[in-house]
Amino acid sequence: MYAKSKQEFGKLHIKRRTTPQWIVLIFFLLPFTFGLFIEMLHVPDIIKFIPDALLLFLCFLVLPSRRFVVTKNIKPLLYIILGFFVYTLIAYLFNFQSPFYYLWGLRNHFRFYAAFVVYIFFVDRDEADGWLKLLDVLFWVNFVVTVIQFAFFGLEQDFLGGLFGAQRGSNGHTIIFMMIVVTKSLYSTFGGKEKVLSCVLKCTGSLLIAAMAELKFYFFLFIFILIAASFSTKFSKRKLIMVIVASVVIVIGANILINLFEFDGFLSFEQLWEMATKENYSSENDLNRLSAIFTLSNTIVTDPLHQLFGLGLGNCDTSSLDVLNTPFFDTYSYLHYMWFTAVKLFLETGFIGLALFLSFFVACFFLARKEMKAENANKLYCQMAMVLSIMSCVLSFYNSSLSTEAGYMMFFVLALPFLKDKPTKRIVI
Repeated sequence: MYAKSKQEFGKLHIKRRTTPQWIVLIFFLLPFTFGLFIEMLHVPDIIKFIPDALLLFLCFLVLPSRRFVVTKNIKPLLYIILGFFVYTLIAYLFNFQSPFYYLWGLRNHFRFYAAFVVYIFFVDRDEADGWLKLLDVLFWVNFVVTVIQFAFFGLEQDFLGGLFGAQRGSNGHTIIFMMIVVTKSLYSTFGGKEKVLSCVLKCTGSLLIAAMAELKFYFFLFIFILIAASFSTKFSKRKLIMVIVASVVIVIGANILINLFEFDGFLSFEQLWEMATKENYSSENDLNRLSAIFTLSNTIVTDPLHQLFGLGLGNCDTSSLDVLNTPFFDTYSYLHYMWFTAVKLFLETGFIGLALFLSFFVACFFLARKEMKAENANKLYCQMAMVLSIMSCVLSFYNSSLSTEAGYMMFFVLALPFLKDKPTKRIVI
């Protein structure tokens, strides 16, 4: 009896992993700790490069391995990644400034594709289930930290990042995190695998965080996710209850924003249109997220060749290291183009590069939908990847979160449909 109980305990709580699998898990969780280490313990920012080092090490394990079998379901995605890389390399030869600029740009954008491949190679479905459950736990930890930051430290807007810190833009991580947890919760609830109360609490918690952080756009994202989950699953009483409750929660959250921050009418079509078409984002001289590419095409990037192929990957980037701080950024940083992933990609890789970037998410959507029809498919994984691949396209224009460490979470979800059902033979070191 004792041996059996001990065995069950070990099975549930102490999963046997290879060294690379532990590294992948640490690499995935590290961004949740940066706020603690950097802002509270004053560890140097260089800690943010630890995931890069771990990812590079894992890639060196994957590439020479003959056990990495490229299956048909991910070949189109690998072709897009390879094509995008070759394109940026050739384009840079015609816009050469510094090899350091290109390598920095390569790191900033292609690290997520590398993570995507690493997830597929080292993470199986059993492991992924554990990660998603862990994200549920971290959701409530993040909620508590966010409330404390808001109520006791007076943090708000871009500085209210919960576990992700209190630096400007920290709440961009929160948006991706909440979308993943809520999407998984809604589909699990509609599928009868999660209790309605649990889902209601998560939805309520996410909208309260959005209200405290003044993330008006999250309300639109939440409504889209709710509609997508409702129309892509079968009708049930629990779904009807969930939709009704979620609608009430949205109204309550909207009222909080209206009463606390005077955002009257922000959920109206008129307000959405005004946000999309206004000339500037935060100051008189910067760019609006949706009109930025059009504005840049008519003012700065007027050469048709530069519009098509860009100014070179990394040539518009910046860093705390002077050797990586580009002349373009020194001249035009006041435009705040770095705040939007799609805008920065347009500047560096042109319309063709931006199309290649977005095509990866489009391909993820259709391949996940195709994978869902397979006999051994994990339907929840496919549903999550389909919804969040669309959200990735939207976020590319909304902010720069997909260019930050938060992108690792999103690319993990996009890899879910292609994970193995059972652990295959892995590299052991």
